[in-house]
Amino acid sequence: NWEQVLFLMLLKSFGSKNNREIFVEIGKSINFSIIRKLYKKPLQMESLLLGQANLLETTIDDDQYLSELKKEYTFLSHKFNLISVFKSPEYFRLRPMNFPTIRLAQLSAIYAENNNLFHSLIENNELDFQEYL
Repeated sequence: NWEQVLFLMLLKSFGSKNNREIFVEIGKSINFSIIRKLYKKPLQMESLLLGQANLLETTIDDDQYLSELKKEYTFLSHKFNLISVFKSPEYFRLRPMNFPTIRLAQLSAIYAENNNLFHSLIENNELDFQEYL
């Protein structure tokens, strides 16, 4: 499935050198059919990726958005019988724009808006990725 291969390669790329293996493990821990089902559901897509990366495990309870993400991930993990990866992404020696939370949120936004990204990229003569963001 070329769509799934693109998803894994984008995860690897978004993970940069510090988190590429962990990001690929996150991708492998999610059946790609789940990604397809969450098309046009950005909150669920983001909660899925962050939850699988163990990035929703925090003691901060007063943040409403974080609470919504946790609630969505709990629902999705039970619905799809998901097991999160064992190692969390690293923040050491990363600039804020490359933090794992930011990068996974960016990728979730791309996949929440594009159901057949590989097909769209192949079909388009001018590979302008900005169009898909």
